[in-house]
Amino acid sequence: MSNKRKATRLGSESEVIIKKSKPTEQNSEHTKLEKDYNKIIELLSDNGLNDKIEHPVLYALNFFKSIFPNKMFENLPEIIHLHQLYSLFKNRTEVDREIDSLRSESKIILFHFESNQQKEILICFTDDFKDYIGKHVKENCKRKNLIDLFMEKILLQNNLTIDSDTLIDEYKLSDSDISILVQEGLLGIKDSSNFWFSIPNLGKFRRILVETRKSLLDLLRRQKYKEINLRLFFNNLLIQKHKNFRSVNRLGAIYVLCDLIGNDLVRKIDSPMGIVIKLN
Repeated sequence: MSNKRKATRLGSESEVIIKKSKPTEQNSEHTKLEKDYNKIIELLSDNGLNDKIEHPVLYALNFFKSIFPNKMFENLPEIIHLHQLYSLFKNRTEVDREIDSLRSESKIILFHFESNQQKEILICFTDDFKDYIGKHVKENCKRKNLIDLFMEKILLQNNLTIDSDTLIDEYKLSDSDISILVQEGLLGIKDSSNFWFSIPNLGKFRRILVETRKSLLDLLRRQKYKEINLRLFFNNLLIQKHKNFRSVNRLGAIYVLCDLIGNDLVRKIDSPMGIVIKLN
């Protein structure tokens, strides 16, 4: 067989493989989106989580942890927005009360977060955050004893902020020690004498989150009534009809929708045609 004929045959076989693989990939994506659609319908239903689960807020925290896009953010712990929880509960005071209880038990840690001039609160499970610090910060830091002190004592204060006097007087840190914690991204400067507790390496996450929010909000603004049926929304995610839908797929539909609803940027409306997402 001539080289030209061989090349032609190989090219044809490659085309067959590609054509066969595409439907499989599409079927897999369709199955995932269908599961996501059914799950968010369940989560956003009027019954909510309170009637089904003994500790609904803790259940919701674990759920959002499970859908965090780890593959895209390999150098981050699983991050949950406090307002994402609000999207699943009618009583936000109840959510805040349960979060305070979990924080007082050192099961979770809260962090200040700013995205596009919005001030928000992020949540990580304490053990997950410590594991993350051990792998992504401590290994590359020369002052490993300082990182240990931060993780075992300072961090467990469980406040969003800490002042320089406490760091110096109570934990015996020097100005150089504090500078190292700031450089490592564990503390963020709030003002001249106060610091935020922070999560290192948030730059990529912040950028993609802001872009994704903007994409979906722009999409809603272009709709006639600034709204879209949830079923249609998921159908468009599958075919990726527009770049806005591709953007949503980076973080995951449930993660994004609960983020926008809980942040009061959109609201859900029950209609005869199913749940509708409408711009606020």
